[in-house]
Amino acid sequence: LFRSLNLNSCVLLTEQSFICLLSRVGSRLRSLKLAGYSNLTDVGVEAILDKTSETLIHLDISETPVTLGLEVSRSFLQLKTLSLRDCKSLSEVGFPKFLNKTGGNLRHLDVGATQLTFSELRLLTVNLPLERLNLEFCLELRDRGFFSLLNKTSGGGLKSLDTSCTKITLSEVGDLTANLANLEELRMMMCKTLEEDGLVAFLNKTGPKLRILNLNWTNVIFTGV
Repeated sequence: LFRSLNLNSCVLLTEQSFICLLSRVGSRLRSLKLAGYSNLTDVGVEAILDKTSETLIHLDISETPVTLGLEVSRSFLQLKTLSLRDCKSLSEVGFPKFLNKTGGNLRHLDVGATQLTFSELRLLTVNLPLERLNLEFCLELRDRGFFSLLNKTSGGGLKSLDTSCTKITLSEVGDLTANLANLEELRMMMCKTLEEDGLVAFLNKTGPKLRILNLNWTNVIFTGV
C-alpha cells in the first residue's frame, strides 16, 4: 500500500467516499494532503485520526471548513507537520484541543490566514516543540494571543517565525517567556502596528543564530538603536 495520498481540491469527492478510501489505505499513510477539499468536515478529521493515528507524519487540511470540534479520544503518535492554513471556521476551543491530539511531536505548524485569536490556549496540555510557526495573514491576531502561543512552544527549538500582515504591536514583550535563542528566520512584513521599542525588545530575546529579518513595509525607523 502507498504511503502518501494527495487529494488536494478534489471537490467532487464526497466525504463518505473519502472515508471509505481511507479505511482501505490509511493504516500505512505517512503523508495526507487535502488542501482545498471543501467537503471535509470534522467527521472526516475524526476518520483520519482513527485510521492514520499510528503512522501519519504530515497532514495538510488547509482551506477546508473544519472546526476541529472532535469527539474521538485517539491521538497522532508521529505527526510532525500540520497545515490548517486558511481554515476560516476553526474554533478557538477546537484548535487547542486538536493540538492536544498531536502527541507533543509537532515541528511545523501553519495557521496562516485563519481568524484565530488564540484566546483559549489554556486548554492546550501538550508540549509544542515547534521549529516552524506560520501566522501570516492572521488578521485577528493581537499581542496577547501571539505571546500565549509562543509561550506554549517548548525546548527553544523555534527556528522560523512568520507574523507578516498581522496587527501585533509587541508592546508587552514582558509577557513573553518563550526561548527564542535558536530563531534563524523572522518575517514581519507589512506589520503596520509594530511599536519600535517593542520590536527592539523582541529582537533582544533572539540569539546570534538570527540570519533573516524581513521588516518590509513596516513603519519602524529604529531611532533608538
